[in-house]
Amino acid sequence: MTKYTDRYTAPLLFHKLMNYLFLPLTFLFAVERLVMEHAILFSGNWIAAVDACSVFATLLLSALAFVGLLRWKPLGWYSVMALQAVQLAFSIATLVICAAFTPDVLRAAAAQSAGAVLRAALVGLYYLKRRPLFCPAKAPAPAGPEL
Repeated sequence: MTKYTDRYTAPLLFHKLMNYLFLPLTFLFAVERLVMEHAILFSGNWIAAVDACSVFATLLLSALAFVGLLRWKPLGWYSVMALQAVQLAFSIATLVICAAFTPDVLRAAAAQSAGAVLRAALVGLYYLKRRPLFCPAKAPAPAGPEL
């Protein structure tokens, strides 16, 4: 697997799409979901609590990823990876909940989970190859005089 270490020679088209299109859209869709479904999300139902956690985690991680990727900081890399993991976990949780309580929407939940698996695999692989761009290896400290 090729690891890219120089951001000026690495292919970064997907990174630019991720940072300037996908992350802002993810944030805006989460805000829209929070606004449109606020009564359901805060109804006190434990299933709604799972959805509310999903929305707040998506809001936080997409905002952190945007800022971190924009500044080429490790925070951005870790936030993108955490966002993929959280969205994958919540889509699998949705699949399990739908299988147990609402089997009529199981196909939609399965399609959502399959999309989350594919997205997490592709984005994860892309950013694993580009981790040195965001988390450069630290040079060893110079050896001091021996005492």
